[in-house]
Amino acid sequence: MLDPLRIALYVGIAAIFVATGCLTYVGIANSGSRNISLALGTLAGAAILLVIQGLFELQGSKTAAVIGTEFTTDRAIHKIEQWRYPAAGLRAVNEMDANKYLLTANPAAFDALSHRFRLN
Repeated sequence: MLDPLRIALYVGIAAIFVATGCLTYVGIANSGSRNISLALGTLAGAAILLVIQGLFELQGSKTAAVIGTEFTTDRAIHKIEQWRYPAAGLRAVNEMDANKYLLTANPAAFDALSHRFRLN
């Protein structure tokens, strides 16, 4: 189902085409008038710019969600961690050191893991 904003956009675009068609007819019927020709050219140029700008500006919305998992991977900096560590202990430090060692010893391990679990 279309939302009201999209319906208004389609009606507005249709109105631009109808208005341009009507004014083109008026311009052809009064071809001796420079003012009508100038106004018609200005309207057509503004309509073209509106459509082009609308293509660039009107994009779909993007949402972000936090999904809890047992492990998280950061493909930008090649890091594999748990999403939450216990409050007490050195587990977080030990796992970060293990992650650094894995990436220096075998850099392809991260790529193999990301392809195995189809991370995008």
